Amino acid sequence: MDRERFEWLVAKALEVLPEEFVVRLENITVVVEDQPTPRQLVRARLKRGQTLFGLYEGVPLTRRGAHYGLVVPDKITIFQGPIESACRDDAEITAQIQRVVQHEIAIFSDNIPDAEKYLSELRELDQVFFYNRRGTLRYKQERYKEALEDVEKAYDSDYPTLDIRVQRIILMIILDIPQAEEEILKIEGILGDRSDVVRGLRCNYYLQKGQWAIANQYWQQIWQKELPSFKELRRVILELKKGDMKVPVPERKEAKTELSKYLHVVKLPIVNPDIEEM
Repeated sequence: MDRERFEWLVAKALEVLPEEFVVRLENITVVVEDQPTPRQLVRARLKRGQTLFGLYEGVPLTRRGAHYGLVVPDKITIFQGPIESACRDDAEITAQIQRVVQHEIAIFSDNIPDAEKYLSELRELDQVFFYNRRGTLRYKQERYKEALEDVEKAYDSDYPTLDIRVQRIILMIILDIPQAEEEILKIEGILGDRSDVVRGLRCNYYLQKGQWAIANQYWQQIWQKELPSFKELRRVILELKKGDMKVPVPERKEAKTELSKYLHVVKLPIVNPDIEEM
C-alpha cells in the first residue's frame, strides 16, 4: 500500500475515535513513518526484529505544568510497515490504527483502565509488544513485582538489550533483591565505572537503602544531569536530605529551596544515554 492511501486510513480512523480520545489529542500531532528508528525501538525497550505499531513521544497530560503551552506539540507516530504486516485488509488496518492511538493516549494520560483495555486487544497481534507495554503499565501502577516478571521474560530472550538489563536492575533495586548489586557490577563490566548509567544505578541503589549522602556522591559525577530520570534521583536525594535531622539547618534549608525546582519531575526509570553508542 502506498503512503497516501495509508495516511488516508489514518485520517479516517482518527475521525471516528470516541469523543474522550478526540479531546485528549489537543496539542498532539499524529504522523506516519514506514518503520521505527533504532532510537525509538530502544526507547520502547524492544530489540531488533520486534514489532512496534505506534509510539507516543511527549509530556503526559497529568505532568504538564503552567508553561506547557509554550512547547512543541507531542507526537504519536504510526508505523505503516508493522501494521500492514499484521493486518489483512483496510478494515483491519483502520481498527489497528484506532487501537494503537487509543492505547498510546491512554497510557500517557495516566488512564490505566483504558490502557489495560486497549493493550489487551493488541496482545493477539504481538506478544512481545504486549509484554513490554504491560511492563510499563505495571511500573506506572507501582506493581513492581509483576513488572519485573514481564521484564524477566524479555531478559530471557536470546539477546536482551542493554536497556532491558538496566530496567531489570531498577526493579530489582526497588524490590530489594540482593542480586541487584551483582547485576550492577555486570553492567559496569560492559560500560565502565564512568558511565552515567552505572552511576545512576548506584545512586538509585543507595537511595533505596536511605543512604542519600552516598547516593549524592554518585549523582554529582553524572554528566547528563538534565535527563528526567537523573532529575528524579536528585529530587529524592533532596527530599531525604531535607528531612535528615543530622544535617545542619542551613543545609536543610538549601535543600528545600533547590527541591522546588524538581517538583514537576516525571517519575521514570533510568534512561540509558550510552545505548546508542554501543
